[in-house]
Amino acid sequence: MQLFLLLLFISPLTAAPWTVGNSGAPGTSSCASSCHGEGEGTVVVEGFPESYIPDSMYQIRLTAAGLAIKNFNASCRVGASSLTAGVMIGNGATATYSVENELNGVHSIALDQDTLEFTWVAPQFGTGDVRLYVAAHQGSEAGPNSDFMLTATEQDVPHPPDVPSHPFPLDGAVNVSANVELHWDEVAFADSFRVYFGAASPPPLVAQQTALAFDPGDLVFNTLYYWRVEAVNEDGATSSPEWNFTTEESSGSQGPFVGDFMLEPPFPNPFNGTTTLRMQLIGNVPLTIDIYDVQGRFVETLFSGLSQNGQNEFLWQANSSAGVYFIRANINHTPVIYKVLYLK
Repeated sequence: MQLFLLLLFISPLTAAPWTVGNSGAPGTSSCASSCHGEGEGTVVVEGFPESYIPDSMYQIRLTAAGLAIKNFNASCRVGASSLTAGVMIGNGATATYSVENELNGVHSIALDQDTLEFTWVAPQFGTGDVRLYVAAHQGSEAGPNSDFMLTATEQDVPHPPDVPSHPFPLDGAVNVSANVELHWDEVAFADSFRVYFGAASPPPLVAQQTALAFDPGDLVFNTLYYWRVEAVNEDGATSSPEWNFTTEESSGSQGPFVGDFMLEPPFPNPFNGTTTLRMQLIGNVPLTIDIYDVQGRFVETLFSGLSQNGQNEFLWQANSSAGVYFIRANINHTPVIYKVLYLK
């Protein structure tokens, strides 16, 4: 009984593995310096780089000379801020934790270890300097402490643009207007674009620009055209696939025929809650209207069936998260796409 009471008295005083959220990072305390022990510790932190490559993985090791490590807390932040930098992953005798002010920390889950390891996945491109905070306690209540704040700078790694995507007209589209304007989605890290366009494959270079659209001028009816876009920055160029489309068979000036349509852009855009797509159609033609998110994933079908002759109006009530969406209308086998911005 006396031994049992003695253990109850001693246990709360040690820096046990259930002590979390005290790495010493902004918004936290350091359990090693404020709760336990005294004096300088002998723990050494290895593997944290002086400069890191974005999205790379680093194995961080804590080793102790003399007394074993009772526990440690560690977290990584952006600069001197409280924002988490990268991702911590526990290995073996270590595990991650998430508490107020320390949403991705790592700590020991086994007492009295001479060596402890965890993995740090560096943050994405453009994060800048980061700081690793580590607070470790050795031995018993009176054991030594170690507090660290290590800084790593982001390496200047070449980062070419992302691949251009979401072409309009769609790849393989037919019956496209002979005065169509080509456009594509925004491209991360792109400073400018090279546009290749023509009736032969591969198409020649026809423009260098910063705009996300290109007007090829009046095109020849019933002709197959090829095009692609290169996104460019100082680190290189990234090309889209080669796309193609076929123009309409004849001019609409010969008079209206079944399947002719006039489509208005969605309004309002940007929108908060609802946006409306209006079109004038001649005849009852096959019509499908689908919604896709910015990743190209299907969200919902707004309409599928035969259109009404004349005015058609479709209201989209957005119930998803805010962001960029695409409204794809397939009108009598002719695809038309509009990009809309949903704001909450």
